[in-house]
Amino acid sequence: MGLVRVTAPATTPVTLAEAKKHCRAEDFTDDDVLITLYIEAATAYLDGEEGVLGKALVNQVWDLFWDEFPDGPIELPLPPLSSVNFVKYYDSDNVLTTLDPNEYAVDIRSGVGYVVPSVDGWPASYADTINAVNVRYVAGYGTAENVPAALKAAILLMVGDLYATRETVVVGQAIAESRTTELLLRPYRRMFV
Repeated sequence: MGLVRVTAPATTPVTLAEAKKHCRAEDFTDDDVLITLYIEAATAYLDGEEGVLGKALVNQVWDLFWDEFPDGPIELPLPPLSSVNFVKYYDSDNVLTTLDPNEYAVDIRSGVGYVVPSVDGWPASYADTINAVNVRYVAGYGTAENVPAALKAAILLMVGDLYATRETVVVGQAIAESRTTELLLRPYRRMFV
């Protein structure tokens, strides 16, 4: 199984204006590039394949590849699932074929999104082709406005911490992880078994 991002999110969950207000830096532009960097870093910490949440925040397009169809439903990583664009596969003649959407169902209501085969199961794919099956889908909460407030607040807290403490070690200051940030993120963490 392989996962590749096709289209990055159009925006970050938090705007520069929101972050500047949180950092009390809205009256000047000197630190705009720095605050933008912090927004991107905090978002990357949470979002996408490498993010600690195992979720997509703002809508983004992903390709999931399999060498062959699995025995049952295909679980789509990085919930929430917004939609499935297509399911393509190399058929038994090694011809790239788009599966008719009537041949599968899409479950976007579960905590994790699934593509479920029809009653007849998945078609046969060409056995000698690597990444013979490709599901392209949109994952995320939609636009930045739809990202849960707790996740946006956690990003703002991380940005504020980065902005206020620009060094990894400050002499005479105790370093502690933000309990508030952890509490905000906890309900959204994806547990992997």
